[in-house]
Amino acid sequence: MRSKAALIGMLFLAGCSGASGSKWQEYKSEKYKFSAQFPRKVTMDEEEGSAHFHADDAADFRIVFSKVEPLDGKEAARSELHRVRDVSAQSLNATVKDTKDTDCHGLPAIEFTFNVTMDGDKMETHSRYVRIRDRFYQQLVTVPAGAKRDEDVRKFFDSFRVDTN
Repeated sequence: MRSKAALIGMLFLAGCSGASGSKWQEYKSEKYKFSAQFPRKVTMDEEEGSAHFHADDAADFRIVFSKVEPLDGKEAARSELHRVRDVSAQSLNATVKDTKDTDCHGLPAIEFTFNVTMDGDKMETHSRYVRIRDRFYQQLVTVPAGAKRDEDVRKFFDSFRVDTN
């Protein structure tokens, strides 16, 4: 499942048990200027211009950081978030549902769910994209289709903080 979630996260650059009973851990990245809670120990993979932070549970909880060109203003950022979502959906041959524009502590954000079939498995990726200046963050929770993880997704999304400096 890790490679499936990694594929979704990389697109910007080209009936489970719940985690609620597990001990959530705070993770902070000084280098990539964010913090979030994960249901397990976080593993980090770095590449030039991007980094992946993930914790595997019965679902894959992931934050993907990408260095991007700065945009001027919230509306330009929000438009770019929609564009990236649409390009990613097309690349995955995924359907998009439950899209909503939102803010993440004052920063432009978009939340949505991808429904996709990968290697014959039907999956859902609950996603939130956040944009600040030259940084782009993707929060992703990938689960088998129909898995009920709403509480864990919300906890993961709500715990996310970005250093705005």
